[in-house]
Amino acid sequence: MTEKVRQYTDSCLVGEKTIDQGEQPLNEKYREFFSTVHLRADLGRKAIRGGAAVMAAELGSNILRIGSITVLARLLLPEDFGLIAMVASLMVFAERFKELGLGDATVQKKEINHEQVSTLFWINILVCAGIALLLAGLSKTIAWFYQEPRLTAVSIVLASTFLLSGLVIQHHSLLRRQMRFGALAAIQLFSTGFSIVVAIVLAYYDFGYWALVARELSRNVFVLIATFLVCAWRPGLPKRNIGLGDFLFFGKNVTGYNMVHFFSRNFDKIIIGKLYGSFWVGIYANAYQLISVPVSQIQYPVNTVALPALSTLQGEPAEFRSHFEKLLRLMTFFSMPVVVFVALFADLVSNLLLGAKWTKAIPIFQVLAVGAFIEPVVYIVATALQAVGKTKEYFRLGLINAILFICCQGIGSLWGAIGVAAGVSSAVFLSLAVCLAYGLRHTPVKISSLLRGLAISSLCSLITALIMFGVRYAVGWTFPTPWVIPFLIGGAAIYIGVWLVVPGGRRQLSEYWDQIKGAIPGPRRQDRVAQR
Repeated sequence: MTEKVRQYTDSCLVGEKTIDQGEQPLNEKYREFFSTVHLRADLGRKAIRGGAAVMAAELGSNILRIGSITVLARLLLPEDFGLIAMVASLMVFAERFKELGLGDATVQKKEINHEQVSTLFWINILVCAGIALLLAGLSKTIAWFYQEPRLTAVSIVLASTFLLSGLVIQHHSLLRRQMRFGALAAIQLFSTGFSIVVAIVLAYYDFGYWALVARELSRNVFVLIATFLVCAWRPGLPKRNIGLGDFLFFGKNVTGYNMVHFFSRNFDKIIIGKLYGSFWVGIYANAYQLISVPVSQIQYPVNTVALPALSTLQGEPAEFRSHFEKLLRLMTFFSMPVVVFVALFADLVSNLLLGAKWTKAIPIFQVLAVGAFIEPVVYIVATALQAVGKTKEYFRLGLINAILFICCQGIGSLWGAIGVAAGVSSAVFLSLAVCLAYGLRHTPVKISSLLRGLAISSLCSLITALIMFGVRYAVGWTFPTPWVIPFLIGGAAIYIGVWLVVPGGRRQLSEYWDQIKGAIPGPRRQDRVAQR
């Protein structure tokens, strides 16, 4: 008996895989979801197309959300939105941990099989069911805390969405593993669009805040339906002795990273609220949103694509390094000039999006932009650590960066909200130093590769900033808000012009253009030649 227990423990922790003969046909049936060998032949094209699909889905979803707010704000009362907001913070926190990093583990591992993914599916179901029961159990406590009895029922219904979302975690991970980002984008847009329709109809018929609850519940239902239509994989029963030790170790460290990252990135609002009150929290939060939304619109798609793309190459250091450089260059080509522009024209951007009464947000916005200029690099280095399976180092990197953020924000809080913003930007640059000194050494990427990837984009962005600053200084600082559009067009033209004259810029632009053309759906050039 003791020997059997030892063998079982070893197989779980070391990763020994014992595949049931009855499962072999299923492994063959679902081979298209498990094998990634076929992705290597055209990885660059798939990555570009995947990033474009994710970006389009994010943009489309944001447009739908803004449109829905415009309509629902006219059909519902402010207190209806407030009720949902009271529960939202707790739901967002729980959302961070429902996967336990097991979804990313499915994407990252070089080899997986049907038994392993099926067992991970049931683990995710149990975790999400536990979160749902916990939140439902806390419903009366939430209602008591806010002195709002209606939150009891709202919390219970919203808690049920975790059970629904748990049913699709592994399906989405398999689609990500196969880089089928177009399918994921379609699921996102379909579910967002139809859930908004449900909310608007219920709001029109005077269901009040239940329209907003129904929006969240129906969105998860639509995600479930669309996912099972798009992804043909179906889970089997859970099994033991199938080598899940590595998956669980991976997931544990990813969850730890998410936990410290979430807390450190929300500490700024906590400390401002504690020391300076709700007014400055509102000012700071909107300034943070102004700078984070355009950057995340570029950063999120790249990081989403980077994990499966780089994981495919984890056994090929030279190819890994090459594709990392391409992703880094492409991301900074777009993100850096965007940050420079919104910082330089912060007054026009703030007046356009927030209105004249938010002028106090402008200097905070500009200080945050200093860190946002380089922040995407920190995230892609962390993703590279995930891709090579160094999750222990990934967690340590997150912990060190979290400590830096909390300390810098704490020191900066002595000078108010703008001091906290300065602390955030300072922490970003310190985190970059940690990534260079500690993070990169555990990946095939070299410091010289990273700096080479940053060089032209940062140089061209800063030169463009100096030129645009000179233009504003020469013609004056006060303009009507709509002037932001011609300035944006002019800034883009100057940025491209600078790229054309700096050494190596023209060649790099040509590569970007070829990558974009190659990512356009349709027969590739070599396929057309073969057909002839």
